[in-house]
Amino acid sequence: MKVFLKCIAVVFILAGALFVPAPGADASNFIPITRFQCLLCNREFFTFAPDDLDGDTRREHKDARYQQANWIVFNSSRSPIPRCARDPQGAHIFDNKGTRTVSPAQVRRYAASSTLIGLRRGGYALRVKLVSWRCHVCDRRGFAFEGDNLGTASPVDLARRQSIHRLSNGEALGPCKWRGWNNREFQFHPIGLVNAGGTATSARLLEQMNNLWFSQ
Repeated sequence: MKVFLKCIAVVFILAGALFVPAPGADASNFIPITRFQCLLCNREFFTFAPDDLDGDTRREHKDARYQQANWIVFNSSRSPIPRCARDPQGAHIFDNKGTRTVSPAQVRRYAASSTLIGLRRGGYALRVKLVSWRCHVCDRRGFAFEGDNLGTASPVDLARRQSIHRLSNGEALGPCKWRGWNNREFQFHPIGLVNAGGTATSARLLEQMNNLWFSQ
C-alpha cells in the first residue's frame, strides 16, 4: 500500500512540481556571462554579469594583492586567479569584451578550464538567480540556476536518471533508486522547487559551488 501511495504521489509531482525552462527562443542560453581579456598576457577570464574585473573601473582592479585576495577561480580548491605572466607583480589589466548569455553546460566548461572567476568581496547581485531544489522521493537537495529544468522537461523515463552534474567538478548526480510497483527500481529524481528566484552574489555561488547543479 505504501508503495502504491508513493507511486501516486510521484505521478502528481511529475505533473505539477517540476522546473520550468527559461523563456526565450533558445531556453538553454540564459546565464549572462562577461568576458575579460588581459591587455598584458592576453589571457581570457569570465564572470557572472555584472561582476566586473575591468582595469578602468576601479584603481584596485590593477593591484595584484587585491586580485589575489578577492578574485577566486570557480574550482574545487577555490584558488586565487592565476597571476599575469607579463607583469612583475603578477597583476592583470583587464578589458571588458562584452556580455552574452550562455548555457549552464558552457559555464561548466569555463569552470573546468579555471577561467570562471567569482568575487569574494565587492560583487553585485547577479543577473542570474539561484533556486533550491529537492527530490521528493530520496530527499536529495541542492541549488541550480533559475531557468535550468534539471532534465525534467524532456520526456520522462523513470528507469533512467537525468543528466545532472555538479558545477565544480562535473560529477554526475547519482540515481534516485526508489522502488515502485512490482518492486521495480526507478532512477529518475522527481525534483521540485523549494525556493525560487533568490538573488545571489558570486561570493554565495562560491560558497554553494559543491552543491550547485546543472543539466546537460
